[in-house]
Amino acid sequence: PSAARPQPVSLASVMREQERGKGGAAGILNPRGEFNCFLSVVVQALWHVRDFRDAVMASEGDDTILCALQETFAGLTAANGAAGASPQPVSVESLRVALSATDAGARFRLGDMADAAEAFEALLERLRDCGAGRAVGQFEYDMHD
Repeated sequence: PSAARPQPVSLASVMREQERGKGGAAGILNPRGEFNCFLSVVVQALWHVRDFRDAVMASEGDDTILCALQETFAGLTAANGAAGASPQPVSVESLRVALSATDAGARFRLGDMADAAEAFEALLERLRDCGAGRAVGQFEYDMHD
């Protein structure tokens, strides 16, 4: 089978998709003291990139990061597709716990603030390493030391 070609994704297209969902889009829980906002912004941005979301959901494996991201994406999809009811926020706790347990976990300790760009890079690197490269192929990025 031929490899899927990454489609360019502009910030403007993501913003238009988010704008269409206004007035009832589900967000992500950020309980006081958990400092998950850095991860929430990354997850929400990635979820809005349809090709990435579809590739993650189609990926197979038992990697904790992949499974936690699939769980979070499934929650966001269900919450945003629920007709009639107000969407309920989704938790990223399982993803935060999985991220804190990785080699990069010292940067993402539970209860500490962290950098969204570093979380983005760590997620993409882990997804690439666990065999979910089709999802990562949606983005061109350089890993920095």
